[in-house]
Amino acid sequence: MKTVGAGKKFETLHRLIQRINEIMNYSINVGYMDINKLNKVHMIFESQQAKHLLSIRPEELPEFMKALSKAQIKPCTKLLIEFQLLTLARPIEAVQVEWSEIDFVKRIWTVPEEKIKKNREHLVPLSQRAIDILLEMKKINGNRKYVFNSQVKKHLNKHMSSQTANVAIKRMGYSGKLVSHGLRSVASTYLNEQSFDKEIIEIALSHIDKNTVRRAYNRSLYLEQRTEMLNCWAEFVRFAKIGKVLQFNKQKSTNPKPTVNFTSNYSNTSNMSKISYSMNLTA
Repeated sequence: MKTVGAGKKFETLHRLIQRINEIMNYSINVGYMDINKLNKVHMIFESQQAKHLLSIRPEELPEFMKALSKAQIKPCTKLLIEFQLLTLARPIEAVQVEWSEIDFVKRIWTVPEEKIKKNREHLVPLSQRAIDILLEMKKINGNRKYVFNSQVKKHLNKHMSSQTANVAIKRMGYSGKLVSHGLRSVASTYLNEQSFDKEIIEIALSHIDKNTVRRAYNRSLYLEQRTEMLNCWAEFVRFAKIGKVLQFNKQKSTNPKPTVNFTSNYSNTSNMSKISYSMNLTA
């Protein structure tokens, strides 16, 4: 372990410690020993420092959306980037979405457990703009397995590369400023600053819950609130596309888990719940 730790091979070290503890715990269970003296051995090793992915502030999104609209990249790539932005999906999850995973009636994208980090199914509510993107892609790739199918002739049975968005973002002039995974951070920052419930935001980001019972329960927990929250986020993105920064001043409530609703000017949103918001627009 010391050799692996000295080489800063953190993932290998983590797996090694995990396996050793499994052996030690098994030995206790069968009576070979009384205690696991290596239970906290990980504490003597240097831990891997978290890497902060490149991202931008929410108020910088209008400039980004303007650059996206003018970028000399394929229309499918533009739609991929916007879809990822709207759904808070990881890059690999966005390019792997299949038509069979989309429920247009319920407006839900079900990400299978084998495709998502930490291996558990994740439900993604789809805003009207996300639905519109899917309908646009259906005209292009409706007869393919993947929504964002590869446009390369020899790879027509595969999805786009998870690096497609990154390459496009660099070409847009955002090299060293933003990566595609950082689009999730833009949404997270905005929603947190608008005082949306942190637990609901974490569920929307599909962050792992270490409590296995609660994790199973949270698969569809707060689906209504997440739907409304992502509709609000979609509205922020819509205004960003026309150079505006939209602020939602959520009304205070004594309810610790308030349901957040928004009345939108967006087309085809009659099914959205309604309460009042005060809005501040800045150019």
